[in-house]
Amino acid sequence: MRGFYNALIIGALLSLLLLTATLVEIFPSSPKTTNLTINASQNQSSSHLSNYSEKGYVEVGEETPKVIEEAYENASKIEAEQPPSPTSQEEIKEEENRRKEELLCPFEYHIYQIKSTKYVANKYFSGYYTFTSLPNHKFLLVFLNVTNRGNETKYAPLIYATLTTNVKNHTKWSAPLGVYSEEYSPKKSTEKEVELFACSYLFKKLKPNESAILCIKFEILKNESLQKIEIRDDYCEFSFDISTFKIEYINFTPSINETKNETTIIVNETENKTITIINETKNKTLSVLNKTENETIIFYRVVKVIDGDTFELENGEKVRLLGINAPERGQKCYEESTNRLKELVEGKLVKLERDVDDRDQYGRLLRYVFINDTFVNLLLVKEGLANVYIVEPNTKYEKELREAENYAKENHIGCLWQISELTCSECIGILFFHYNAEGDDCENLNDEYVVFKNTCDFDCNLTGWKVKDEANHIYIFPNFILRAGRTVTLYTGCGENSESELYWCNSGYQCNAIWNNKGDTLYLYDNEGNLVLSYSYG
Repeated sequence: MRGFYNALIIGALLSLLLLTATLVEIFPSSPKTTNLTINASQNQSSSHLSNYSEKGYVEVGEETPKVIEEAYENASKIEAEQPPSPTSQEEIKEEENRRKEELLCPFEYHIYQIKSTKYVANKYFSGYYTFTSLPNHKFLLVFLNVTNRGNETKYAPLIYATLTTNVKNHTKWSAPLGVYSEEYSPKKSTEKEVELFACSYLFKKLKPNESAILCIKFEILKNESLQKIEIRDDYCEFSFDISTFKIEYINFTPSINETKNETTIIVNETENKTITIINETKNKTLSVLNKTENETIIFYRVVKVIDGDTFELENGEKVRLLGINAPERGQKCYEESTNRLKELVEGKLVKLERDVDDRDQYGRLLRYVFINDTFVNLLLVKEGLANVYIVEPNTKYEKELREAENYAKENHIGCLWQISELTCSECIGILFFHYNAEGDDCENLNDEYVVFKNTCDFDCNLTGWKVKDEANHIYIFPNFILRAGRTVTLYTGCGENSESELYWCNSGYQCNAIWNNKGDTLYLYDNEGNLVLSYSYG
């Protein structure tokens, strides 16, 4: 009898163990969250999956075995539909593009306000600075409300904005921050100016569903009629009809343009000239009237030289020498060019001559500079302290400046044109130069490239060598060896460096293309800053 009971107990225990194993198979106890990925459409249509989380998991709680089975079936279907994991770089890029398309439009834009004004206060590292539009022009400040519709906290993306009017399309690329320093900036804006016409790009992270205001600035003719604005970021495009949008017109005279009219007359009997001196500390000038020739010559006093192509006048205006580009701080020849300009103009009266454009993007006066009979811009180029930099339509003295540069280059005059003495300087040449990309250069950066070749039978270490254009964009070779007889292609855009391909990855400008289609010069310098070669076109 005892044996019968023992057998019965053992049988019951076995049944209990079997039942437990079955339940564990149906309801796994650890982990609580099963790794089942489902998509948003399933989450919306399957109301019984109430514990679906943001990560795409199914929470096991009070669900029935049937629900769990359905979840497993759905997960299996989804897994079967997924493409295989990418292996090659091309497959990885395709996968990234596919995922980007699935995100749809993580950022949403709406026009918040549009202001029309002759002035704009741009925000830069050290605060706001006030600019004045060109004659017969006006600034259009377009304020956009941007909202993060995604599930992650992200920086607001860079955008391209195109304003269409009855005259033309105006395209702007919005960089996150300003780029120029205190010494190159116009006068700081007052609180009133910032309140009325401040325009700054948004540079902050937005949480999901968080909104903020960003500003895009256009400079257009006064008589242009607005039609539409198109906004494009990395994901989507938005178009807004603004033909009937209410524009706020701002009529305000900023402090930067306030002037005084205080004059002192000095008559020079000997030279038969009348010299009119206006107190320059109150934004005034010195003019000389030659009665015989009946012409007026304007002179300005230079109080400070900033670098080899920029100085400051007594009235506070900054002047950028037209047609040339001198080395920047930290570059070879910076000290030489800066000191030479100081020697020529600092503390002296100079004559300023403009071309077509009055100011550059930083608010500085664009001028050809003369002192007595000396053409300062030309002299700096001829002495090998600056290179030619022509930006159309300012071409009045282009021929003379290029002749001066050729003279300095051929005779190795000045620190800019000292020839490299490295053995490899005789080996490296340009095999092919594709400076005009197909279509819009700004949109097709990697179709802008130059191919260098090592023509020698030994390897050349190009680490620290530099490629430069007339505008002083500079690429520095990384740790790189160009093998004997091999070539390397330098692309303007971004990519992954290799033994045969290097990427400049130029950024931070409205357009990041390097080479000017109408004409430019490529300079190649060794790691000591001495010239290896130069090639001009256009």
